[in-house]
Amino acid sequence: MVRRWMACVLAGALGSCGLTEPAQPDPAPEPAPVEPAEAEDDEMAVKQAMQMAPAKRKDAIDWAAAFERQRIDVSGFSTKNRATLERSNVPVLLPSDPDLCTNLTVLAGEGWYTATLGPTERQIFVRGTRLATPRTWTEEEKRALGADDAVRISRLDGLVSASFSLFGAAYSLELECTKGMDDPFCADDEAVKRLVTSLGFAGGGE
Repeated sequence: MVRRWMACVLAGALGSCGLTEPAQPDPAPEPAPVEPAEAEDDEMAVKQAMQMAPAKRKDAIDWAAAFERQRIDVSGFSTKNRATLERSNVPVLLPSDPDLCTNLTVLAGEGWYTATLGPTERQIFVRGTRLATPRTWTEEEKRALGADDAVRISRLDGLVSASFSLFGAAYSLELECTKGMDDPFCADDEAVKRLVTSLGFAGGGE
C-alpha cells in the first residue's frame, strides 16, 4: 500500500489512484509569551506611594473655647445621635434653630464627624475634622485663604459650601438647594454667614 501511495505521489496523481493524502497532525500551539510580573511591580509602586505620601496629623483642639460656645439642646435628639455626639473627639457644631435640626443623622469617627439635617427643600450638611495633611503655605496662598476664622463661600450646581476653622478643627457647612440659586437664601452670602455664626456646640470631647 505504501509503495502504491509513493508511486502516485511521484506521478502527481493521487486522485487518479483513488487515494488521498494522509491527514497531517495539527501543529503544536506556540507557547504563550511570558508576561513580566506586573502584579509585583504594582505592589511595589503602591508601597512606595504610601511611603512618600505625607502622614495626616491630628490637630490639638481648644476644648475650653468649644465649651464656651452657645450650647445646643440635644434632649430631643434620638438616643443614637446623642451617643454619637458624646463619643465624637471633634467639637460637633449644629444649627441653633431647632427647625433646622429635623431629620438629623450624625456620624463620627476618629478625628471627624458629619451631620445631615434640615428640611427636604434645603438640606444641610455640617462636617468637622481635626485631621490635616502637613504642608507649608506660601504667603500668596495665605492671603488668598484669608484669616483662619474667615468664612469662605463657594457655589457649584445648586450646592453652597462655607468653610471655616474653629477650635483647631476645620469645618464645612453645605446647603443643597433644590431650587438652586433661585432660592434667595442660597444666593445670599450674608444669609449663609449668619447660618454659620448660629452654629452651636452640640457635643464632643477627648
